[in-house]
Amino acid sequence: MIELTDKKKKSLLEKYKERHGGCAICPGCKEYIRGSDELADVEYIKTKRGTEVFLHRGCFEKVWR
Repeated sequence: MIELTDKKKKSLLEKYKERHGGCAICPGCKEYIRGSDELADVEYIKTKRGTEVFLHRGCFEKVWR
């Protein structure tokens, strides 16, 4: 995981929305993650293939076991 500030997370979420045409979805709980949400509880992961994943901290165990 990459430690980012809330400002940087908001910027990445805006770029994600432009590229994919919608808000990021948490793969653990299937809820939308918006730039207006509390971003302190949101994690950003970039895989080796370049896939960008946004998820809630509480959902981390649901996604990666």
